[in-house]
Amino acid sequence: MSKRTRNIILVVVLGCAIGFTSVFWDKGRHTATEAPAASRREPCIPKDIDIKSWQATIASKCSSESCPYIKIVGEAVNRCAHATGVRVRITAKDKNGEIVDVAERSLVNTRNISTGPYVFDLSDPFDYQKNMATFELEVIETRQWK
Repeated sequence: MSKRTRNIILVVVLGCAIGFTSVFWDKGRHTATEAPAASRREPCIPKDIDIKSWQATIASKCSSESCPYIKIVGEAVNRCAHATGVRVRITAKDKNGEIVDVAERSLVNTRNISTGPYVFDLSDPFDYQKNMATFELEVIETRQWK
């Protein structure tokens, strides 16, 4: 191997080594060694909570007369690095898609839900009206309860 070839190989190897180590030492860059968002201690945002499945049903509070109310049960998945409080908006619409009523509720009052899946029950978010045909459920806020 000629001296010129050895020098070229040495320059390439050193250049790669310098570039490789700067990826790990340069804190201004997002690197492969950086933890994913879910494992870092960052504030949660609504899109970190996934409402995996849910169902709205009409139930009755009374045994002797008709006292209908809306009961919503489902599963939320907390993809944050820590337990967090979750607030949702429930929108009831008629058969034409017009909004009949809107309510905001916390999934667990003033408690945090742990990371991973959580089964919730939102009973009686608003009074039942006969023209309610469909419901929408969306996460609108996350909050760290102490």
